[in-house]
Amino acid sequence: MSLFPALTREIDVGPEGPDHVAFFDLDRTLIDGYSVLPFLAEAVTTGLLRPGKVPGQIRALLESGQDGLGPLLERMIRSLHGTREADLAALGERVFERHLCSRIHPEARSLVRAHRLRGHRVVIVTSATRYQAEPVARALGIDPEDVLCTRLVVNAAGYFTGRWLLPGCWNEGKRMLARAWLRRHGGTLEDAWFYSDSHEDVALLERVGRPRVVDPDNRLAARATAEGWPILRFRGRRPNAESLVRTGLSLSGFYGSALAGAGRLLRGGSVREALGDAVATWGRIGMPLAGVGLRVRGEQHLRAARPAVVVFNHQSALDALLIARLLRRDFTALCKRELEQDPLFGAAFRAAGAIFVDRESGGFAQLRPALAALRDGQTLAVAPEGARSRTTMPGPFKRGAFYLALRARVPLVPVVIHNAVDALPRGSFLLRAGTTIELEVLPPIDPRSWPNRDLAAQADSLRERYLEVLGFRSRPAAPDTVAAGDDVLKLAS
Repeated sequence: MSLFPALTREIDVGPEGPDHVAFFDLDRTLIDGYSVLPFLAEAVTTGLLRPGKVPGQIRALLESGQDGLGPLLERMIRSLHGTREADLAALGERVFERHLCSRIHPEARSLVRAHRLRGHRVVIVTSATRYQAEPVARALGIDPEDVLCTRLVVNAAGYFTGRWLLPGCWNEGKRMLARAWLRRHGGTLEDAWFYSDSHEDVALLERVGRPRVVDPDNRLAARATAEGWPILRFRGRRPNAESLVRTGLSLSGFYGSALAGAGRLLRGGSVREALGDAVATWGRIGMPLAGVGLRVRGEQHLRAARPAVVVFNHQSALDALLIARLLRRDFTALCKRELEQDPLFGAAFRAAGAIFVDRESGGFAQLRPALAALRDGQTLAVAPEGARSRTTMPGPFKRGAFYLALRARVPLVPVVIHNAVDALPRGSFLLRAGTTIELEVLPPIDPRSWPNRDLAAQADSLRERYLEVLGFRSRPAAPDTVAAGDDVLKLAS
């Protein structure tokens, strides 16, 4: 299942195996925009950077188009002299959570997944520091060891010296570091892909066997046209005027949905049935008005197993509506206690008979109402992560859903949400027009088939299955071999 089959087709039918490597640039390739801009803004907010220094940093950034990236990076690195590494690492996590996690291109995620499913190794090669790149790598399931970036020197006390290891990961340095990585791990540049947006990366683009240019600047676009390099166009992550208009239209669709629910009440239906009709109607009306499509695979598994414990990975505020649209009626949900007081959805959850629990306390005893609902014939929807993840990678699964399936002797049905975050990312109130959400319902799991009663082991096993379906697991790579003389990093003077 691919959201962008035309984009990934050459990968899907191409060579397999760990000898093939896909290198990705970070800024304007994996993410929309430049990671350094929110870094500067958050550095001022947290006091790590004095406001008076910001104009000079931005001016240097603008001038980098004329003078090249190297002088800009050297200036920024030297300005970090005397800064604690721990402070920059914390800033990197803050910037990712507040800004970069919502800027990962859906197309880039699809390409990374396609490469991984073919057994290729995926490597980020960027002029940014690891404090910018590693949180993005983690969100994409890329090992920190596979992040080639500009490495800063830290003294024994944990402070930056204002120096960096050579070669810096820009211009020719990217090619050198990519070759060194291949000597350690196997493979050749001739068998590699490299995705980049900038003319600064020509040194590596012209040496790989499969250069791929992403939304290029003018200089790179001209070079790509002359060389016949494929040019990829990403749609962009940021909401636009169309998103604003379509979100308004989608909200207006709630009126028609409410009428459908009212009709169910007038015909003698319950409040829960009325809400089910309203959600189903909004799915048919509101989502198309918003320009958001829905593609479901394996829906028959939900019809075959009722009642059941339905588990789903939690990415977006849309998830509850998506699951409600799938289940339609005769279901309830296990929700965190905070939602009971939510000004927008609290009343609807209470009317639907949702069961509220404390995520951090209470234990299995507070699940008795959920167990009673299952034994009464209700299907129960549960997000085993307990809270929304910030990316498409699911967090650790809690044991509650597995306990309920085992005690109630009902199937556990996994629903994999591939990309709801693309339609409504965390912190946004605007639906992104043109997004197609993909859901995948996996075959029911009979808890009687579990070889032991270790619920934590079952939770971990199912999360691994989610990681596999979402494309975060690749085929094992060959053992690393390090050749003499591969350590190209030296200290910058």
